[in-house]
Amino acid sequence: MRSSSITEAFPPIDYYDREKILPRPLVLDRVMEGRPLVSRSRLLQLPSDILTDIVNLLIGDKSTLASLAKVNSDCRQLARSSQFGKIKFNYANSRARQLLSKLGQEHISRRDNNKQGPTIGACVRWILTASQPDFVICFMRDESFQTTNRETSAQREEQAHQQYKLLRADVQRVICSALPNLEVIVWHDTYPMEISFFKHIMESPARHLWLRRLPIERQTIVTFLEERPIPPTWPLRSLVISLYLELLPREPAREETHFELAPARFFDLLLRSCAPTLESLTWLLRNKSINGKLIPQHSNDELISFPHLRLLRIGDLGPPRSILPSLFSAPLRHLSIDPQPDFELRDILADCGTFSDLETLVVQPLPESREDAEFIAGFIARHDTVKKLQVSEYVQARDETAHLDACIIPLFYTGRFEHLRTLSLAWGGGDYSKREQYTISVSVASLTAIACLASLEELSLGAAIEAGPRCHWLVDHDQLRDIFFKLKKLKGLALYHERYPWEVLSNFENHQRYYVDQSFTDDEISDVLARLDLEEDPAELTRIVDEGGDDIDRALTMWEVLHRNRMLKLTEAWAAAFPSLKWTYFGQWFMGVKEELGLGDPGRKKAVPLTERRSEHCQFLVDTFTIAGFEG
Repeated sequence: MRSSSITEAFPPIDYYDREKILPRPLVLDRVMEGRPLVSRSRLLQLPSDILTDIVNLLIGDKSTLASLAKVNSDCRQLARSSQFGKIKFNYANSRARQLLSKLGQEHISRRDNNKQGPTIGACVRWILTASQPDFVICFMRDESFQTTNRETSAQREEQAHQQYKLLRADVQRVICSALPNLEVIVWHDTYPMEISFFKHIMESPARHLWLRRLPIERQTIVTFLEERPIPPTWPLRSLVISLYLELLPREPAREETHFELAPARFFDLLLRSCAPTLESLTWLLRNKSINGKLIPQHSNDELISFPHLRLLRIGDLGPPRSILPSLFSAPLRHLSIDPQPDFELRDILADCGTFSDLETLVVQPLPESREDAEFIAGFIARHDTVKKLQVSEYVQARDETAHLDACIIPLFYTGRFEHLRTLSLAWGGGDYSKREQYTISVSVASLTAIACLASLEELSLGAAIEAGPRCHWLVDHDQLRDIFFKLKKLKGLALYHERYPWEVLSNFENHQRYYVDQSFTDDEISDVLARLDLEEDPAELTRIVDEGGDDIDRALTMWEVLHRNRMLKLTEAWAAAFPSLKWTYFGQWFMGVKEELGLGDPGRKKAVPLTERRSEHCQFLVDTFTIAGFEG
C-alpha cells in the first residue's frame, strides 16, 4: 500500500519554479555527425531544435523510444540521443560489457578513418563508471569468464583482477576517442589508477569531471610529475574531487618524508592547467599529505588566476595551500566553506575582502571556538546582500561550543539582509559518545530574529542534521506560525529531526520515541481513513482498519498512514496562514500545496504528498538549501 503518484497533481520535472535539470537529447545534426538523413519523412524535416524538444518529452519513456528507434536508421539515431545520453559502466554487468565492446569497435573505426554509419558514441554526453566491491565474484560467476579446475582461488581472483583492468583500459580508450560529444565524466573506482588514466581523460572532449574515491599508486604520482602529461591548458569547466584519495601502497609514518610534497604538487599542476577556464570547483578531498603541505614556489611558476571561477566548495581539508589565495581572489558567486581550525582559513578570509557578486554562502559547521565563530559572523555580515545562506553548528556543539544563537542569529535583527530569499539553520546537540537521545530547544528570541527576514521565501530549520535520530527538536507548530506571521512571501518550509507530542506521547520523555514506538490511540483510528483519495487501494486500507487485532504489521501500516495524514493536516494549517506556501517538509514527508477545486471555500488549500513514503533524505531540499554542482 502506498500513496498515489505526485504526477497526478504536479508536473514530474518541475518542482515549483525550480527546474529539475535532466540531460536533454542532442540535436539530430550533432548525433548524425554531418551525415545526411536517409529518410524523407515529414517528421524529420522539422528543424533540429524542434525534434530535440519532441524527444525531450520522451525522456524516461523507454517503450516509446524503443518504438521510435525501429522506424528507420534516422529515427534510431534520434531515439539514441536520449537512450544513450547518460550511460553507466558497471564492469561486472554483461550488458555494460556488450555496450563497451560496441563502443570499442566504433573507436577502432574512428582511429582507422573507416566509414561507418551513425554511432552510439556520438549520442553519449554523460558517462559514469562505478565498480562494485564484489566485482571479482561477479566475474568468476559469469559464464564468459573461463577458468579451469586446476586453478587455485587466488589464481582465479588474480585473473579476475586482470580482466577488470583490461575492461577499465577499454573504457578509458573509449572516453578518449569514441565519444565526440562527451560532456561529463563521473569516475568512481576502488582500484589504483595508472598514468594512462589521466592522459585519457585529458584528451577527451569532456569539460566536467568528478573523481570519487580514487586510489593512486605513489609511483604514479612521481611518474606523473616527471612526464607532465597535463597540457598547458586543460579546458575544464567543472571539477569535483570528493571523498578520500588513497595513496598506495601504504607506508609507515616514518617513511612519509621520502614522499614529501609530490601529491600536493600533482594537484597544484592540475589546478593550474584548468585555472583559465574553470567555473566550478568542489574539493572535498580528505588527505593531509595532499592538503596540508605548503608547496614551495617554483622559479618557473607564474601567478595563477581563476578569472571564470564562480562556484567554490571546500571541505575541512582544502586544495593545496599554495592555490588557496588565488581561489579566494576569483569573482565568486557561490561559496561553501568548512572553517575548521586545522584548515587555517581565517587569514585568507580576512584578506579576501568582500565578494561583491556573492549570491550563496554556506558555512558548515561553525568553529567550536567562540573567537573563530565571531570572526565567521563578521565575514557573513560583510556579505549581507546574499540571496541564500546556510549555517550549521558542529553536530556535537553544546553549551560553550554552540555559537549559532549567540553569534549568527543576532545578525538578522539588523535589517541588513533584505535580499535573503533562502535560509537554512541547523543547531547542534548530538553526542556520538552516548547512546541516549538529546532534545534541543530553539529559543523564541532566535525564532523572532528569523521572523525579521521579511524577504524569506524558503526556510529550513533543524537539529543536528548529520547526527541521525539521536538529536531532535520538539516542535510547537502553533507557536512557530504565530512567530513567523510576517513571513508572507514564504513558499517553502522544511523542519528536520523534529518530534511530535501526540496523545500518549505528549509526555516530555516519551516524545523522543515518536518514530520508534509509532503509537496512536483508538480515537485516532478514524483519522487513518481521512485521505482515502491518496490510496491505490482504498478498500484494502479500510479492511486493515476494520479487521482489528494486535497484529504488528497492521499497526505499523496504520501508523504510517496516520503520520502522513497528520503531516498533511499540519501543512494545510500553514497554507491557510501563509498564502504563498507551495511545499513543506514535515515529519520526513515532502508535501505540496494546491488550490482545492470544487464546491466549498474557493480559497482553501489542500496538501498532497510529493513522495511515496517518508524519508530522511530529499534531494530537492539538498539542492534548494545548499550548493549543488553538476554532480547534483
